[in-house]
Amino acid sequence: MAYITKTTGVYFYHDLTPLEGRYPYQHSDKWHWVFFHPKWNPEHQHVALFLHVNDFVHDAYHFGVDKAKQFLQIKGDSLKGVRIIDKFDPIYILIEIGELADGQEPDGYGSCGIQRWYTFSKKEYQQMKDEFKKGLDEMGWG
Repeated sequence: MAYITKTTGVYFYHDLTPLEGRYPYQHSDKWHWVFFHPKWNPEHQHVALFLHVNDFVHDAYHFGVDKAKQFLQIKGDSLKGVRIIDKFDPIYILIEIGELADGQEPDGYGSCGIQRWYTFSKKEYQQMKDEFKKGLDEMGWG
């Protein structure tokens, strides 16, 4: 199971660590969800998605549940700067971080673009979506 639900208490982003509830940590874990109520708005439905790049690097994305659905392309338009490339197996999640020095170079272009690519098999990606839905149900947000 690559999700945990915090059905009691409220939390700030930094209260939730990349290995939250993941003991013992499995090296094969590529992600996990943490469903929680944020301290600044205890009624709000919030989720953190930790994507494990390697044993030392973990990217964290914090969303309201509605934006997480957009991130996964479950509901509504996708988030700006996020693309799911699912034409093949594996599936890629591409995060457009931005372009440095946009238009600042003499030729009018930026210095470099920054992207983050995550790779999941179709089975893994479906499991990620299924676990998201299970977490919603456990929190009573489904």
